[in-house]
Amino acid sequence: MLFSLLCILLLIPAVPAGAAAVIVDTGQNTCYGNNGLIQCPRPGQAFHGQDAQHISQAPRYRDNGDGTVTDLNTGLMWSKGLDGRKVTPEQAERIAAKMSLGGHSDWRVPNIKELYTLMDFRGCTGRPGRSGFGRVPDDAIPYINTDYFDFAYGDIASGERFIDAQWLSATRYVSTTMGHMETVFGVNFADSRIKGYGYRKKGTQRVDKTFYARYVRGEDIQENLPSGRGSPGKPSSPVSMATATAMFRGPSLTVPRTASMCTTPTTTAT
Repeated sequence: MLFSLLCILLLIPAVPAGAAAVIVDTGQNTCYGNNGLIQCPRPGQAFHGQDAQHISQAPRYRDNGDGTVTDLNTGLMWSKGLDGRKVTPEQAERIAAKMSLGGHSDWRVPNIKELYTLMDFRGCTGRPGRSGFGRVPDDAIPYINTDYFDFAYGDIASGERFIDAQWLSATRYVSTTMGHMETVFGVNFADSRIKGYGYRKKGTQRVDKTFYARYVRGEDIQENLPSGRGSPGKPSSPVSMATATAMFRGPSLTVPRTASMCTTPTTTAT
């Protein structure tokens, strides 16, 4: 429970000193009751006030035509393409340091807040059906705008599940998880999850998990770290549970349930 709470709290964007907050809308456009999709309720009705009924700053991107995409809300520039080869956090950092995409040389691995700004909750995990996770469901929709960003599901041919579409961030967990595994936070654009992923047993060189990577440049969205921890353009300092729960504060978020519940978007009642 605490680990899940930390993941939710990490999503709240930080505000640069002297700048107004830019909180990008989630794109969520469906409403839910206890048992699934419902028509979005009117004021006074049960379940009124959901994410889909609150419209804020709509996601806006510009394809720069040189392999980069600019987020017109956050000002961050992103790599558009996708290298089908998955990497470790260390490999991603080395790749970023050598990149010259779009004529720029200041690329880096995004922190978890920056990566999460790309989430588009109009997506749908889909119904796996009899084939389980060994086939991409016909109703699956990625949780990222594929008009601007290349996307891939997990490599089913190599034994992965279709939902193994985790993108890594530069934000690491200060301790270990799941059998003393070094852990990095990431975003799954196939099923909308944000969580910590164990990728290497502490004290060893054996890598148990690799990730897709997308790179970013621009003034970084800070992680609300205490003074002296972390600096722009560098890998994030490890975050402990106790420190993170005290640092990451903000308004509550509506996170949509996925898989069996995301089908045809409902219409907001007027």
